[in-house]
Amino acid sequence: MMFDANDMITSLEGFKIGMMNQATGGSYDDKEYREIRALLLSKQEISHIVPQFVKTCRSLSDFWPYIKEKSGTYAGRREFLSEEINPLLDFYEKIKINKDNITINTDSYFLGEEIGVGGYGRVYLYWHKQLEINFAIKFLAPSFIPEEEQNEYNNRFFREAKMLFNLNHRNIVRFYDTGLIGTTPFIKMEYIDGYNVYEFIKKYSILSFDKSLVPVTHMLEGMSHANSFGYIHRDIKPSNILFDINSKLFKIIDFGVGAYIEHELYTKLTRTGENIVGNTYTAPELIENPTLKDKRSDIYSIGAMWYQLITGMIPKGSGIEAALLERGLTEPQTNIILKCLAPINKRFLSCEEVLEAIK
Repeated sequence: MMFDANDMITSLEGFKIGMMNQATGGSYDDKEYREIRALLLSKQEISHIVPQFVKTCRSLSDFWPYIKEKSGTYAGRREFLSEEINPLLDFYEKIKINKDNITINTDSYFLGEEIGVGGYGRVYLYWHKQLEINFAIKFLAPSFIPEEEQNEYNNRFFREAKMLFNLNHRNIVRFYDTGLIGTTPFIKMEYIDGYNVYEFIKKYSILSFDKSLVPVTHMLEGMSHANSFGYIHRDIKPSNILFDINSKLFKIIDFGVGAYIEHELYTKLTRTGENIVGNTYTAPELIENPTLKDKRSDIYSIGAMWYQLITGMIPKGSGIEAALLERGLTEPQTNIILKCLAPINKRFLSCEEVLEAIK
């Protein structure tokens, strides 16, 4: 039997009422419990939010000692069950709200959890039922763009997005589709099971020069491919580099936001008291002139992350060279990183040139 979002909401509301009754001196039909339990356990898209009691209690006779252990009061049991079942209701309410507006085929997809959020919008996990594959779908809704300017920036976004489908490289997240939900652009892309460079640094701490070459080389090779199509990222930072735990590859994400970059940097630099997110990794010349489109700016950003991977610090102040030498780098190794961070007229001309220096 097929259940849509409305059916699931109705079933879950009845399930919640029944379980409340069962937990507070009333009763609930054991056959109905078993049926809804089997339904919930069969749905891959909600496996991460199915309550533990549903997974472990095969019948209501199993549930009774379980709920008594959770709380000795009726009020406590009702609160516990609400906290356990409400995420399921929220999940299907979200699908119900989006179903009429979303342009992808919702009969084939289940909307999953939110897996990312930032100034450019939000990213959700989508499970394709027939293919049994996860996709990531990013809804681009930059908070800094006034509503009256949205159409203009959407047009710019789609002009730049045309190039996304030319990018086919192991170190760049694959793009599969783009479109509009209402007035909000979205990008459907490859889902990466892993973590970003911020989390990588937290997990592994600082790296030796030799070990740092793996993520850095992957970034440089990915950007070299993008540059060959005339594409410049302009927002490379740790949150935009993901490590895929299955392929062991580092992959660049968030191509396609270039249409928003100029407005973003101007806004963040002129908005009093606001943190300039990503400024640590943004090339100085790009902050001074957000309209600049030069692939050497991305080399600076990669160099800034490279420095952090080795020293644990951001490249700031006069002790950059000393910090690298203290980590045991040779002078030639140090000079490569310093040249990535140099003023633009003294920086490497291309990613290929950096890769050649590394070799």
